[in-house]
Amino acid sequence: MAKKSLHIITYNFCEENYGQILQAYALQRYLRNTYPEQYDVKVIWGLSHGFGKNFALHNAIGDRLYRFLSACKKAIKPPKQKQENPGILDMRKRRGFNVFKKQYIALHSDSLQFYHLCTKRHYPELQADVLITGSDQVWNDWGTAPEESALGYEYSMLPYYTLEFAAPQSTKIAYAASMGKREFNSAAHKAYFQKALKDYAAIGVREQSNVDLLASAGVESICVPDPTMLLTKAQWVELVDSSVLDLPNNLSQSIFIYMYGDERFGGDELPKILGAHDEVIAVSSACDPDSNDNYNPTLQEWIACIKGCKLMVSGSFHGACFAIMMNTPFFICRISHQASESLNTRFENLVRIFGLEDRIVNSLEELQDKITQNPPIDWELVNTRLVQWRKVGEEFLQKVL
Repeated sequence: MAKKSLHIITYNFCEENYGQILQAYALQRYLRNTYPEQYDVKVIWGLSHGFGKNFALHNAIGDRLYRFLSACKKAIKPPKQKQENPGILDMRKRRGFNVFKKQYIALHSDSLQFYHLCTKRHYPELQADVLITGSDQVWNDWGTAPEESALGYEYSMLPYYTLEFAAPQSTKIAYAASMGKREFNSAAHKAYFQKALKDYAAIGVREQSNVDLLASAGVESICVPDPTMLLTKAQWVELVDSSVLDLPNNLSQSIFIYMYGDERFGGDELPKILGAHDEVIAVSSACDPDSNDNYNPTLQEWIACIKGCKLMVSGSFHGACFAIMMNTPFFICRISHQASESLNTRFENLVRIFGLEDRIVNSLEELQDKITQNPPIDWELVNTRLVQWRKVGEEFLQKVL
């Protein structure tokens, strides 16, 4: 029997964010391992383009002709290339995200594609028997509001990540999609999801707060684990052990910091501040040659650092996921910026599931106090809950696939 096609639509285009790439890898690997005979699984390497002044023309003449005319325009007058900081380019090359994708992720295309969803059901290459959106914050509107554009709310990035391009016969699924919000921005925001999600076969979201939010719009969903947690510790260690690694000295006695800069936690001086407690290995999400980073790991080295360090301090959801899976003590720095505070829902949901609420800290002083106190973690209980939590995701996918 011929395999069905299954395309994953998710964030996977970054060259700096470790969690973004690893969640895409994890979902694909899990599906390929679990359903090898049923599905040909590919990750779409693309993202939605916002709409500009040419929307009316694009909509009037159709996508194929619009693409042809755009290509002709670029050939006649090539756009100016943005000059990247050489230091940033060197850091990205060292991290090797694109090398990892080519080696470990079955991308649908060799080059990043951009999609203008001005009308539905364009781009035949996106079509598949089954389409899965998620994980990560694919349903966060990132501040888009209906009144911001005459095109309306529908023409934000959301149509791409709610699979509005899907053919009627395709099965649409959401797995661990996150909205990054505690409430809808407006009635239009709520109405959008009511309409866009009505023909999904199943909806799994990453935070319980999103279950409640969608329920208020009449949309049924369940909370499922992030894809990284569908893979076992042994599977992640296998990936690390099969790779060539250049790890920092004295890793087992070091604090591993990932993503810093929040002034509430000492800003970019955090590595120096925590250096008073122990040796520090510092990595920031964004490649910044002027930061206090002292290490610039590949994806496999990043996982190895979490596994091997004495303590992890992070503002990263996926950093916390890996610390839990690797049984590494950790503290999560709560986001304090008012515009982004709702992103704390992902941390709150994660620690609640594992009974680790005391691992979230609200200030530099609290962080330093807890490092000094070194409160223990019942890893036996955490690992039992991890098996149970993984089973929720497995059963969700098994039921719909």
